Amino acid sequence: MLRLFIKLFIFVIVSRYVAAQHRICGNEIFWQDRMSKEKRQLTDDLLKKHSYHNFVGFRSQITIPVVVHVLWFDPSEDISDSVIKEQLEILNQAFSRSNYDITKVPEEYKSVTGSTNIRFCLTNTTPENYPTDGIVRKRTTESEIGLSENLYDSEAGGSNVWDSDRYLNIWVANTGKFISGFGTYPNQTPPEKTGVVIHPKYFGKNNHPEYGLGRTLVHEVGHYLGLYHLWGDDSDCTTDDGVEDTPPQLKAYRGCPDYPQAGCTESEMFMNYMDYVDDSCMYFFTNGQCSKMLMTIKYLRNGLLENSAVCSHPDKELPEIKIYPNPGYSRFLLKTRNLEKDGIVSIYNNLGEPVHIEEFKVGDLREIYLKNCLPGMYFVKIAGVGSAIFINN
Repeated sequence: MLRLFIKLFIFVIVSRYVAAQHRICGNEIFWQDRMSKEKRQLTDDLLKKHSYHNFVGFRSQITIPVVVHVLWFDPSEDISDSVIKEQLEILNQAFSRSNYDITKVPEEYKSVTGSTNIRFCLTNTTPENYPTDGIVRKRTTESEIGLSENLYDSEAGGSNVWDSDRYLNIWVANTGKFISGFGTYPNQTPPEKTGVVIHPKYFGKNNHPEYGLGRTLVHEVGHYLGLYHLWGDDSDCTTDDGVEDTPPQLKAYRGCPDYPQAGCTESEMFMNYMDYVDDSCMYFFTNGQCSKMLMTIKYLRNGLLENSAVCSHPDKELPEIKIYPNPGYSRFLLKTRNLEKDGIVSIYNNLGEPVHIEEFKVGDLREIYLKNCLPGMYFVKIAGVGSAIFINN
């Protein structure tokens, strides 16, 4: 019944965004259902009993084992291992306040920027205790399986959940033209449907001009760990996300708004990960949000703490491409680490058009000169190895 409601409600909610082809978080749709709202309130009441505000982390680091289910219909949806590893690194940076653009947080909010010290990694052990790389790949016959019940059924073309008490399950699957993904709020869904679903075009670093930095998944994992949208999914000032250090907010923001923006307050926190702005304009979680996520893990997702699985790909083995200065102007240095083979360096603008291509050898420290290139975001890729994003001023 809920899935039918979602399909019908999509026609209403997307009417605000279709022209610009904005991403829409599926949680906004789930929470329009009365039963979902009631379950959500029960969860909130439980967390409030434990006074999550100013909660101090109960261990130095929390490692969450992840399994990624890649369900592809079109070959372009069969994302690579390197993109998956890179996406997890983006999660780790966001949840530990180590993202490269954390310095862009406005001065008035710097004192409330928070870190959970949560680490996400691909699991090395299946629920049956067999070795694994933490990635399940499957060709499906359903073009938009991400919005279908079949997503969670291996016999119907989907992929069965791995014990959702012990693993964060991420399904990368086509969710249609409008829904970018959704993260299941605690106590909202049955165990076999618990985790995060995300459209492949929003997964990892990619050529999407607005949502190409992998932060859609950061947003959805925030929901999975108990966070709401900043504006409370209502366009008024009477409801918000229930976190004390995020000010009341009138609405969702999109694009890259000028700072500040007035609404319920003179300056709204639109650059937070739980808003709808472009990836390049969202930078942080607050202390209160981090506390709520830690409390969610401790009281509602504590099975994640009891999983003995460790990472299948230690961080030190991941390929890395660095380009600096970033931001810079016209001339950049390209440096690599842990690369195993030579390749071709390709640089693309935000429209996906190549602007520079040359050979690259392992160990090179190479100067890249972007002659006559306009200011903006650029993507550097070494085929079969990895990618990075930089800004040309």
